[in-house]
Amino acid sequence: MNVILIMVDSLNRTYLSPYGADIQTPNFERLARRCATMERHWTGSMPTMPCRREVHAGIHEYLWRGWGPLEPFDVTLAQMSREKGQVAMLLTDCYHYFQEGSGNYHMDFTGWEFFRGHETDNWVTDPIDPPRIYHKMLEEKGEKGAAYMRNTARFRDERDFFGPRLLRRAAEWLDENHTHKNFFLMIDSFDVHEPFHVPPPYDRMYDPDFTGEWSIWNNYGPLDSFDAAVARHIRAQYMGKITMFDKWLGVVLDRIDRYGLWDNTLVMLTSDHGHHLGEHGWVGKNKAPFFTHLTNIPFFLSCPGMKPKPGSRSKMLTSQIDMYPTIAEALGLKIPKDYTVHGYSMLPALRGKVKKIRDIAHTGYFGMPVVVTDGRYALHKMPARPDNAPLCSYGINLEGFHKRSVNPYQKAMTGRFLPYTDAIVYKNPLRQLKSFEKETETGKDAQADLLFDLNVGDDISQDVYKKNPKIVARLTRELIKEFERIRAPAEQFMRLGLDEEG
Repeated sequence: MNVILIMVDSLNRTYLSPYGADIQTPNFERLARRCATMERHWTGSMPTMPCRREVHAGIHEYLWRGWGPLEPFDVTLAQMSREKGQVAMLLTDCYHYFQEGSGNYHMDFTGWEFFRGHETDNWVTDPIDPPRIYHKMLEEKGEKGAAYMRNTARFRDERDFFGPRLLRRAAEWLDENHTHKNFFLMIDSFDVHEPFHVPPPYDRMYDPDFTGEWSIWNNYGPLDSFDAAVARHIRAQYMGKITMFDKWLGVVLDRIDRYGLWDNTLVMLTSDHGHHLGEHGWVGKNKAPFFTHLTNIPFFLSCPGMKPKPGSRSKMLTSQIDMYPTIAEALGLKIPKDYTVHGYSMLPALRGKVKKIRDIAHTGYFGMPVVVTDGRYALHKMPARPDNAPLCSYGINLEGFHKRSVNPYQKAMTGRFLPYTDAIVYKNPLRQLKSFEKETETGKDAQADLLFDLNVGDDISQDVYKKNPKIVARLTRELIKEFERIRAPAEQFMRLGLDEEG
């Protein structure tokens, strides 16, 4: 069959009407009527590019390395699809695909198109007299904000903005390419990521009476660091961006309808992670604890012949790492026998051949807490020591987040350190770690593990760790078993105190 995968960056599912939000997303509702809406889909490696490596290459990223490009030993979906004679197309405005320290994911596709200008993409250089809407952003972001201003200052209506441009082109591509015998189309949108910048009517849609100053690209921080009216307006702009994206998503759905692609195509829409817009007293996404607004992400799925009926809701536990084997099976790709895949194909469960896909899912940022869930409970395993040690990064490409630097290699060792390849790689011990306590929103309580009952709702504010020692012990054992299965680095067991569990 064909595959259409739509990635929407930083999409908090509680802002979608199919997940219960009071927001105008009629095309997400339309998608939900055609799909199974997955209620227990979890992100794996966060944030943007670690998630992409999971999707493209099927490897959990966050236990071995932070942000980085594909490695030479990765076998990608696009590579296998092209070798099979299929058409693999990437349409994206996610500029990280093309930046130093993360770029090269696009190279295996038969074709790719990049829509320039989002966030700090180094694109337009024309001098600009800053319009008023950019003033507050420039105060907070400096040159980073100036890059975005130059890139977008000449936008005049919604058709100039990123999501509409990308989705309009995706619809055109389907017009031109729907007759291919098999194709893999990945539509990877950096929207609805900040800057939360939208044109009329979306800018006034959810907060029409606001008259104050605010930044279209706000800094992250505690909710109480923002004026209440500003915080409400930031949330309203995020909602406006989702509604604008929803409108143009409808153009893609029109093409899927027109060409009858539901009958021969695996259609999936998901995100890499959510975003806090004041939930749990936080605005942003990089601070622990990693609550469900960040980790329990939206996922809509339609597969020809699937047992869940279109319009149904599924409580099967799934993970972003399962995307790779699912897409590979749908396309009929032959994954090399000696290639390690960390996820499980969803197709047997969707076709009713098995009852479940996995027992647990786990997620995290490199070097930060790990969350493990069975779909009912979520256990947050914090670093066992205040210095968050020991920790090593592994790989051939360790330059980091858009930085050309020899620093990761100066004290690194070389050897066959990765369990999923015989390639000689670097092992870089990270000796100057920040105090983990300073990297969390919970301050002095940062070292305490947490347990949440997900049945109480999305706002999981009540820690039940002390009341449920058996559940904590069970989830801890399951996480250890999973780490052993994927042969996670020994220091990750030590860092999280898992080596002391018996």
